[in-house]
Amino acid sequence: LRIGYRSARSQDSPTRLAAMAEDAEGARALQTLDEDEDVTSEEELQLLEKAEVKPTIVFKDGKTQIDFVLSYKEERHLQKLVQSRFNPCPQMTEIAEERRKELRAKREYFLQSCLKKGMDYEPKDGSSGSDDSETYFIHCTHRALLRRAERMFLNMPMKDSEITEEILGWRETLLNTVNMKDPFEPLKPKDEHLEVPSQFTAPFKYEHRESFQDWDKDTFFTSAQRSAIAWEILQDVRSADKEDDPSHDAIGLHHLLHDHTFTAAYPLHEGPYKVKEGERIETDRQLLYYRWAQWKNWYKAQPLDNVRRYFGEYVGMYFAWVGFYTTWLIPASIVGLIVFFYGLSTLALGNNAVAADICREVNRTDYYMCPLCDELCDFWWLTDICSAARVMLLFDNGATVFFAIFMAFWAVLFLEFWKRRQFRLQYDWDLLKYESTEERARPEFVHTIKQHIKKTKPKDRGKFFVINKVLKKKEFIQPAYWYYPKVVFSLSVLISMATIVIAVIFAVTVYRLVFSGFLYHLLSGVENRLSIVDIIVSITAAVLQLVFIEVLNKVYAYLARILNDWELHRTQSSYTDSLITKTYIFQSVNYYASLFYIAFIKGQFIGYPGGYSRYGDLRMLECPTYGCLLELTIQLGIIIVGKELVNNIQELSVPSTKHFFKHMKEKKPSKEGCTDEDLCPLPNLAFVNEFLELVIQYGFVTVFVAALPLAPLFALFNNIIEIRLDARKYVTIFRRPVAVRVQDIGAWFLVLTVVSSIAVLTNGLLIAVTAQFIPFNVYIHGGYSDQYKSSIENTAFGNATRTHDLSGYIQWSVSPFPLSALLDGQAFPAYSAHALVMYDDRGNIITNENEESILYLPFIDFECLYDAVTYNISTSAAFFSTYSDPLTGRDKFGFTDAQYACFYGGGGCSDNGTVTGEFKQLVFDAKADWSPRKPTGPCANLSATCQFRGHVNVDGSRPLVFWQIWAARLAFVLLFEVFVRAVSMFLNWLVPDVPETVQNQIKREMYLANEALYTQARSRSPTPPKERHSPTPPKGSAAEVIDSSEL
Repeated sequence: LRIGYRSARSQDSPTRLAAMAEDAEGARALQTLDEDEDVTSEEELQLLEKAEVKPTIVFKDGKTQIDFVLSYKEERHLQKLVQSRFNPCPQMTEIAEERRKELRAKREYFLQSCLKKGMDYEPKDGSSGSDDSETYFIHCTHRALLRRAERMFLNMPMKDSEITEEILGWRETLLNTVNMKDPFEPLKPKDEHLEVPSQFTAPFKYEHRESFQDWDKDTFFTSAQRSAIAWEILQDVRSADKEDDPSHDAIGLHHLLHDHTFTAAYPLHEGPYKVKEGERIETDRQLLYYRWAQWKNWYKAQPLDNVRRYFGEYVGMYFAWVGFYTTWLIPASIVGLIVFFYGLSTLALGNNAVAADICREVNRTDYYMCPLCDELCDFWWLTDICSAARVMLLFDNGATVFFAIFMAFWAVLFLEFWKRRQFRLQYDWDLLKYESTEERARPEFVHTIKQHIKKTKPKDRGKFFVINKVLKKKEFIQPAYWYYPKVVFSLSVLISMATIVIAVIFAVTVYRLVFSGFLYHLLSGVENRLSIVDIIVSITAAVLQLVFIEVLNKVYAYLARILNDWELHRTQSSYTDSLITKTYIFQSVNYYASLFYIAFIKGQFIGYPGGYSRYGDLRMLECPTYGCLLELTIQLGIIIVGKELVNNIQELSVPSTKHFFKHMKEKKPSKEGCTDEDLCPLPNLAFVNEFLELVIQYGFVTVFVAALPLAPLFALFNNIIEIRLDARKYVTIFRRPVAVRVQDIGAWFLVLTVVSSIAVLTNGLLIAVTAQFIPFNVYIHGGYSDQYKSSIENTAFGNATRTHDLSGYIQWSVSPFPLSALLDGQAFPAYSAHALVMYDDRGNIITNENEESILYLPFIDFECLYDAVTYNISTSAAFFSTYSDPLTGRDKFGFTDAQYACFYGGGGCSDNGTVTGEFKQLVFDAKADWSPRKPTGPCANLSATCQFRGHVNVDGSRPLVFWQIWAARLAFVLLFEVFVRAVSMFLNWLVPDVPETVQNQIKREMYLANEALYTQARSRSPTPPKERHSPTPPKGSAAEVIDSSEL
């Protein structure tokens, strides 16, 4: 009938054929095969003809379903073997031939061993006996499936146990109460003939198999269950029979994959994913393609039961979590949009007293601001940041505080309701009582330990063994003095890479300094120059940081794989957990370090004019003119959007490109009709990387959400694309993964819990330290508003004063410093200061008789300079501009841009150098051939002041208001933490982890399972038990009145 049929018949052919029989008569006939050994093969063939089996992938007989595929390609191993030899010689051909024979013999022995385990195999056409390529189809007999299902504790549906009462959630219960239809019903994908029935289940027992629904049919197990069972059986098959073979005691297919006896092992997809015209959807793969993977389904719910039935519980749990997370992003996005639109309303100056004060031209000279950096930065007017200030308050407003508190509660409720959702999935998918079995050792681990044992003296080999406490037998182990030094070295590499991340942040900071200075001079004379320069520098620096982040991620991902392999973990779970720990810690540092720097370090320890904090000769960088919060918003927005864009492009293009070039190389058409062998192999730890990407995104959404209320919206858009993109990949591009059973999302839930806890603290610090929320409230409620409030009722911004208490806040938030404080050994911005022109009290530019602008140079005493010039009045007057003082009406002297450049540099003018030399000596105390640096001459006016943003006295001491602000910040963080934690604890108590309806269904299921087992036991009992007669109770006793049915 097929290869291996005869050897399998004696073990499980009767059970298999009974399961395949179409009618009840054939099934009853086959049930007698266990008792009648004389049934001929002809009878079996007749019953086989009546079988009703419609698998999409079958053996040549058209009926036997393929559960697994094993393939081998020579190029992947033997060419490496030949090329690795030093000085190639003719013996290489002999070595390759010997290796071919060895691998072929191991494959043949393995396949023969599969027959003893109740499995059949069939070679693919044209591959049997080939030296360079072989492919075998594996089929698991029904009895083997049943036996292994019992060992795997699979829950299977029981007879007559269909659940008629649907478990309703809170939303469905509410809609039923008010007698309303579910508005989301059209969003649910439905194909009634492929819907997963809801039935009570119980752990499968072979001896009680008659109690289970359709146990004797091939449809008893789903294709995912069949592949999972087949994979488990293949791990128990011995791979060699020679005692001197190194792999003799290595059991399982994974060892053969490691030594390249086989190069690939995978279950098949259920036929093509497209449906021919006029036909209906028949398989889960087709349903997932049309109802899940297509972009037009972006707004519909996922068919999670079908995903689980086709791909297994692990894949189903991943997509369930992503869908749940994406759904919960909807309310967060809506609230974030409301907060954003509220911020837009503050752009109007009539609604924003702080921006109104900054943008007023009438008091421009009152806010002559100190330079933000050494040498490259100029003095600047506060009004230059008018546009940036209005944008800054778009995110730095009272609604931000509300949104931070809302997101803290959102994170708590999200985790609590996910636990409920996860428990519901565990119940629906029969995972509540699932416990993973003893995990096998990785073949890489076994192979390496064996090599060390061979090189070790017999008396010292005991260090490589340990007694397994569960199995009570010896197993390999890596000595602790080997393992822990490796872990320490891996930790040192992680710390070194984190140090590189810090160095990158420092390099980007230097870039900000250099590029901003270049743009300051390039855009000289441009209106709102400071705002434009700061925005450009922040955007380009964020993009540069993103590039470094992606590059460092790739580098460390490569290093982490090498280190993880070198650490030699015994089991796959420990290997995966170690890799997750390394990668997540580094990516967290890599993505979040620059954000933490901007939010909590930058601008906090800069010092003051005359006492700036420095790192060597470099002055600590101040926040941009618009503040650190807006810079944090720009950085966060670019990293979020850029990261998601890069990841989606990679996920969409890389597999498709590999798929295309693979077909080009093999000269096969890249179209839907290709076989599974032509599809891309699923990358190792593919879903670990998927989880990692979204957990990092969860940190952006929660930890720094106060800086960017639109972060949940960006994440929502990305996840909608991510779900359909991943679905399309796994349905159409990648080979089908082996179904893996898991009970939950594993360690990722702990990571999410830790991130949510950190988010509460960081959002409180963002509001208290980075934003201006606390200084605003100290100004209003600390009694300072009445003292500093400006009287501007007659200006265009009078509405702002009448409607807000923050008028005058700008004057209160700055401290005046004499220009002499800037002469602390660093370059004074003497020449670059010519960019500022003089304004009158109405905000108009002051000009001379030739309509040329007069520069605002407060560090020059023009009266002293004029009187000290060695030339006579008529001659010296030619080197000054005369203008009328708007306050006194008297004529005063000043410089135009051209005159100042002439006196400063001595070039580009008709001066013979004498006046220029006098000017340098009188103002800068410098000789004519020197480059002036600091105004220290007799005609320098160092009593003039510039304004410094912050509360500090001239001598560097801090005034009382500084300590009041920091006390308020600390108090706010403490109250914020206590309030959020207290409400979170209340919500944890309020929302039970297990829904009551699910608890009732679990009890009902346990009752039905016990009843079924009891009924089956009674039906098997040959004679009913004898009744035991009790003596007649005395008349009137309590036993007399008890009804027998109650007993």
